[in-house]
Amino acid sequence: MGQSSSISAWNFVPKKRITVLFLGMGGSGKTTVLYSDFGITIPTIGFNIEEINYRGCVLKIFDVGGGDRIYPLWVHYLEDKPAIVFFIDSSEETQLAQAKERLHMLLNQEKAKGLPLIIAANMKDVDQSMSNEIMEEYFNLHTLTNRKWKVIGLSGKNCDGVYEIYDWVLENM
Repeated sequence: MGQSSSISAWNFVPKKRITVLFLGMGGSGKTTVLYSDFGITIPTIGFNIEEINYRGCVLKIFDVGGGDRIYPLWVHYLEDKPAIVFFIDSSEETQLAQAKERLHMLLNQEKAKGLPLIIAANMKDVDQSMSNEIMEEYFNLHTLTNRKWKVIGLSGKNCDGVYEIYDWVLENM
């Protein structure tokens, strides 16, 4: 008679899909973290998109360049209500003022209201890196009352802190 199959519709439970934006200044480690398993560290021109299966979910990560020509387009990536991971080279004080300005311009957009935010303080393996507390104070994160946020120190070079970012996204989306 008919054949029976061991595959049933019950086995195809869709995975939760979460959109994540990697934003920040050029050279802050966005692409290094995204491609850390592959050792790719070429600068992003435009954006990269990757899907990562992590703890039963699919993280669709947009790694968007941080150059002067591309950052005005960041707001267009907010349509899917993503988690925002804003990368900062915590050892490079010269970029902090511009990074703060760009971050707050983005967060003040209507589309960004309420979206969870991670400040990914990269370069924690460098002696002159700033602490998470200093980053929190400098970026006035305590004034962000309409969203969940966290500062996570990491080293994109050796992947320390990367999975903490992914775990926080899963818990807060």
